[in-house]
Amino acid sequence: MEELLCWLLLVLLGGLGAYLCLGYRITGSAHKVFEHREPGQPKDKLHDSRLPPMVGPRTSGITMKISSHLANSVAGQFVLMPLMLRANKFDLIRRLIIEEDPTFFPIVSPDSCKNEHKTESSTNILKDVLQKRTHTGTGFSFKCILDYTDHYRSGTLTPSQVAENIIRAIEDSENMNPPLKALVQWDQKLILKMADASTARYRAKTPLSPLDGVPVCIKEELKVVPFHYRAGTVFLGKEPETSDATITKKLREAGAIILGVTNMHELGIGTTGCNPNRFHGTARNPYNPQHFTGGSSSGSAAAVAAGLCPLAIGTDGGGSVRIPATFCGIVGLKGTFGRISCNGGLPLSFSTVSAGPLCSSVQDAMIAYALLAVPDPKYPHGLLQPPVSFDGVFTSDLKGLKLGIDWDFFKDCNPEIAEACQQVCLFFGSCLLWLWTALVEHQLFLT
Repeated sequence: MEELLCWLLLVLLGGLGAYLCLGYRITGSAHKVFEHREPGQPKDKLHDSRLPPMVGPRTSGITMKISSHLANSVAGQFVLMPLMLRANKFDLIRRLIIEEDPTFFPIVSPDSCKNEHKTESSTNILKDVLQKRTHTGTGFSFKCILDYTDHYRSGTLTPSQVAENIIRAIEDSENMNPPLKALVQWDQKLILKMADASTARYRAKTPLSPLDGVPVCIKEELKVVPFHYRAGTVFLGKEPETSDATITKKLREAGAIILGVTNMHELGIGTTGCNPNRFHGTARNPYNPQHFTGGSSSGSAAAVAAGLCPLAIGTDGGGSVRIPATFCGIVGLKGTFGRISCNGGLPLSFSTVSAGPLCSSVQDAMIAYALLAVPDPKYPHGLLQPPVSFDGVFTSDLKGLKLGIDWDFFKDCNPEIAEACQQVCLFFGSCLLWLWTALVEHQLFLT
């Protein structure tokens, strides 16, 4: 009898173990009601905001499959996942004091946003920008927007001649080993057609804007007629586009020569720019073809750094403009959410993504920003933005400017990179009234 009970107990324990480890949890319903709290009121007082290192071992292959299975099992639901959440301090979210009501979009209401800067029209802002020359040295410099338009106005070059040179440069870049792969879709006839129209406008002394005749590229995440809207994939954009994104439309209205659409990390989910898809291939860094461009706006950065154009458009949710700009030694700007319309863009992460320019100079970024950062009725998230202002941006006096640096995050890189960045900060510290460094472990103020 005792032996029979032992066997029954073993069978029950084995069945329970199999159920816990092999049985999948019921998805779509929590095992307990989610605990709500009033906005601004923590569940418990949070004494320490310092976070320990993450507990998350890297897995791949068979270990990743086993981990995924266990996480979705009954045991994972009641034991494994709660332990992982607590080990990584995700339970702190319940104890954080959040004064604002929750919101999905990072939009500031007009009542809480007081614009203290003087407001000017885009025309006046552009006049101020165009009167400044950002490069006066004799060393290397990229060809900027004003270099193109100065030649057009003087008649030493025409947009048509520039377009023919760029077409040859694109062809040469694709015959390299390995190919540059900056542009993934382009049409020689369309480029020449836009260039000829711009040439006629300059001859009639009626250019449309400071971008008239200037070559530009647009990331494949934004709609550009008549190209495929693939966003770095092989399964999207089966048919050519029939409508432009708002950014594309504004560039056309400004007279820019749209060379085509640029390469990108598939669906923007990556910071290297590596894309093995048959329609794309990996964009190469013009400084070293064996190095990444950064991503996800890889092709836009490569095109500007290779000299194909002084301006390209990218999108940025977690660094997709800024990372390739740094990798390729150019200027990248992620604007405030909603500042530049994303209408006609794939909503990959639409509550965090902002469109922005990748340029050969800060001045070019300002020109592009002034032209593109205007309200768009088709993009309601940007209708509450205050008018664009460059008030005080041309001053050489940096006193009063505050620079905040989280050193724990900032130093999460190779030592030589951290050292170079520290030297830059020391230089700025000597120019600024004070340099503010916000540390996670403690606060340090330098004067």
